[in-house]
Amino acid sequence: MLWVLNKMNSGKKAFEIVVVLMIVFFFLIITFRKEKVISENILSNKKEFNAEERTITGENDWPIFRGDQALRGHATGDFPEKLDIIWSFKTDGKIKSSAVISGGLAYVASGNGTVYAVYMDTGKQAWSFKCDDLGEAPPLFVDQKLIVASISGMVYALDSIKGNVIWKYKTEDRITGSPNFFLHNGKYRIIVGSHDNNLYCLDLEHGRIIFKYSTENFINGTPAVYGDVMVFGGCDSLCHIVSKNDGTKIATLEMGSYIAGSCAIEGGLAVTGNYDGELVCVDIEGMKIKWKYGDPDTGAFVSDPAIWNGSVFAGSRDKRLHCVELENGKVKWTFKTRGIIDSSPVIAGNKVIFASKDGWLYMVDTQTGKEIYNYEIGSPITASPAVVNGKVLIGAWDGYLYLLGENK
Repeated sequence: MLWVLNKMNSGKKAFEIVVVLMIVFFFLIITFRKEKVISENILSNKKEFNAEERTITGENDWPIFRGDQALRGHATGDFPEKLDIIWSFKTDGKIKSSAVISGGLAYVASGNGTVYAVYMDTGKQAWSFKCDDLGEAPPLFVDQKLIVASISGMVYALDSIKGNVIWKYKTEDRITGSPNFFLHNGKYRIIVGSHDNNLYCLDLEHGRIIFKYSTENFINGTPAVYGDVMVFGGCDSLCHIVSKNDGTKIATLEMGSYIAGSCAIEGGLAVTGNYDGELVCVDIEGMKIKWKYGDPDTGAFVSDPAIWNGSVFAGSRDKRLHCVELENGKVKWTFKTRGIIDSSPVIAGNKVIFASKDGWLYMVDTQTGKEIYNYEIGSPITASPAVVNGKVLIGAWDGYLYLLGENK
């Protein structure tokens, strides 16, 4: 009888061990599948991203800061060898914000608190809209609406043809970065960061909040969109990878210092600069830092990077434009100006164009870093170029919006 009981007890223990092993195995499968789904979602949505990209980067339009939703700073076509002023448009305040272009109209925010719509062919005003106060945040053109953000934290949706207010939404602090957008189930959504530490997602039609993602400090730049995720940094020194579907956190990565600008994304790699003078590359799918670049003389990066043909281009407060390899962060060349570079570069063909606070506009060969051409505006420039058909639209601190190109 005792022998039978011992057998029963040992059998019971064996059964319990088998059950525990099955539970552990089941948990590992669930964890693996969850990680696989996140990775597959990011990978599969590259196709969606590429389709969206083609719809917003036409030769005649620059509707979004940096040219596309991934903020790559690349334009179609090429620049002429020499640029001349075609027209200039005067506002009554410093222009620190970058312009956008769509449908033959240019849109720019001036430091006098006014948004201007200007005809691209003549440089004449189409309409103006007076806001409370405007700063450095570039506007966004999407679905016949112009989205404008202000220092007071207000987000406006304006009719792009008439300039009247369609809706407005108030955040709790200043906004310094441009809004971005994406499509969700066929409807446009707007995303914008605020100094109240939150990233807001609003529906384009009515301006209603869809979700809010909270961080630990100011969000300065523009959130980049890549596939199914949004990527951005801020004064919390973190790179945030967030689902654009519901605003849930996917990952946060330590960037070494606070982020004053925006990320540019190409092929699953997000590059941004920090205030300690480092360019940092994030592998979005691997959710890890791929490389860091900087030398003892590198200044703070406030300029947003441009990415094209395997290279990263970024201006620094050390007065240099830096070009490094996207794959490994190795320096290819640097180009020295006479002022700090907060303006973000734009690439077309084999040329990169950018401005400096020294008041000059520079055109440099992307492969060699040799200067091709320069043009003196004569006033500090911190805005970034908007580029269409080989023409460059940029504002300066003298209050003028300039269109430069081949003046035939």
